[in-house]
Amino acid sequence: MAEELHVLHVVGAMNIGGIENMLMTIMPYMRKKGIIFDFAVHGETIGVHEPIIKELGGKIYHLPKFVGVNIFAYLVAWRKLLGSHPELKIIHGHMTSTASIYLGLAKKYDRVTIAHSHSTSTSGGRIVYGVKRLLEYPLRYISDYLCACSAAAADYRFGRGAHNRSNYYLWHNAINTEKFQFSAKKRKEYREKLGIMEHTVVIGHVGRMIAAKNHCFLLEIFREYRRLNPDSKLLLLGDGPLRENVARKAVELEVAVDTIFTGSVENTADYLSAMDVFCFPSVYEGLPVSLIEAQANERICLCSDVIPHEVRIADDLKFLSLSQSAKKWAEEITRMLAADDEVKGRYNTYDVNVVSEEIRKFYEIVCMEA
Repeated sequence: MAEELHVLHVVGAMNIGGIENMLMTIMPYMRKKGIIFDFAVHGETIGVHEPIIKELGGKIYHLPKFVGVNIFAYLVAWRKLLGSHPELKIIHGHMTSTASIYLGLAKKYDRVTIAHSHSTSTSGGRIVYGVKRLLEYPLRYISDYLCACSAAAADYRFGRGAHNRSNYYLWHNAINTEKFQFSAKKRKEYREKLGIMEHTVVIGHVGRMIAAKNHCFLLEIFREYRRLNPDSKLLLLGDGPLRENVARKAVELEVAVDTIFTGSVENTADYLSAMDVFCFPSVYEGLPVSLIEAQANERICLCSDVIPHEVRIADDLKFLSLSQSAKKWAEEITRMLAADDEVKGRYNTYDVNVVSEEIRKFYEIVCMEA
């Protein structure tokens, strides 16, 4: 690419989260290839990633949060941004609930548009769900390219068979595999930091505390496992709107004393090394980066079977139905620990060096349209 290409990624905010972390993992590699990631974020809050983005040459544009009644102000803000920044040739939308608005407008400014699906469901109550799905529907027609982390995520967001369309691109969620390798030193250090004995079995989880992650069921699983093995702890990494609910549930189930809440942490790999089992009973997912990271760390992984099976890159991962009881999940954890063998993985698919080169080629194709 002869000159730098600016890609505008549209997100909620650049804080700790699956989408945001994945983009930040890729950004330094893309910078070396002459592709600059800029970001349109919603709201005035400064995200934790913003200083690093600026160091890497990216710009952040703050737009008003879309709340329906401010549609005029939202459109004005987007027109101002697109009109005053012709260097933003490609608009890559990760916020699909409003993407039909800003990508539709971007088309009028002759920009290349990309819609990106990261999930196989939509959050919110019945009314919110219906509105979001209605807003997302035009994306399959107005987007020049459709991206998704899995075929299931593509078909959910863009319609049945979307993953077979000629303008579809499978975007693997990249991780730095070297960073996430298991470390005996970090295991010892972080167990001591958390007050966990070496012989204690640690069941861990990484994720925002939202309904989709199913933390309350995870607590039930831990209660059942603790009955089988009292020498155990539950380690929860992440924060979110349901944290207080989860904490209350831990008290209700009488497992609070053995449940550790760390809040949001940036050095996830260090905490993964302190775990024995990674348990992930999500109600829905696109393709969770945290499960890829846990496998790269050679942790035993047990997850719900609603998660796209492309996530399985190591032998020591098993899917289990959410229709099974918490007791069955606990028994499966016991069985997997007893049968623990050397973990064999195929991490190249998600290695950042491989993925960034794939994405460079994708943007080169996209650039021909810009």
